Amino acid sequence: MTGVFGALGALFGVVTFLLYLAFIMIDYDVISKGWRNLVPEKYRKVVNMLMEDMEEGMNGYFKAMTKIVICVAILFAIGFKIIGLPFAIVLGITLGIMNYIPYSQLIGIVPAVGLTALHSLETGENFWFMLLLVIVVFTVVQLAQDLFLTPKFMGDFSGFNPAIILLSLSIWGSLLGMIGVIIAIPLTSILLAYYKRYILDRKK
Repeated sequence: MTGVFGALGALFGVVTFLLYLAFIMIDYDVISKGWRNLVPEKYRKVVNMLMEDMEEGMNGYFKAMTKIVICVAILFAIGFKIIGLPFAIVLGITLGIMNYIPYSQLIGIVPAVGLTALHSLETGENFWFMLLLVIVVFTVVQLAQDLFLTPKFMGDFSGFNPAIILLSLSIWGSLLGMIGVIIAIPLTSILLAYYKRYILDRKK
């Protein structure tokens, strides 16, 4: 029971984070303008350029993530439909949307187990066999995301090869936890842009 409440709490946290993010994106121009006006005039040019790099990086990141989310939602929906899980499409779409926060879709195991139990009660199918099929779907989709989707779409937007992407996710994830995983690619892109613009250009 404690584990269920913990998973529900984590799910609530994910939803809350996405809502906060949505509100920030809606008022981003106002927030960004107000924040930049607080910067002293002599530093404003540098800050504006950094903010432009950040905006470009985050826009590219969310476009790439949206492509991943759509693919993951489709894969989950197809997988759950094949094994006969109830509400397969709804659950697949939900898990896809949760994927905006990397690996948060794993919380979806809780409702998936609940639907598996309901399906077993209604049809008389073996619960443990159905649960094994659900775990297989989660595993296959996660592997497809980690090995193919993320390197492909994040690589297209950032120009990084898959090895750099996986290394970036690992490093920032170990330093900042889940937040690090979320901002790994755009933050790495910003640091690289800063290096090219301010370090290499000064040397030339």
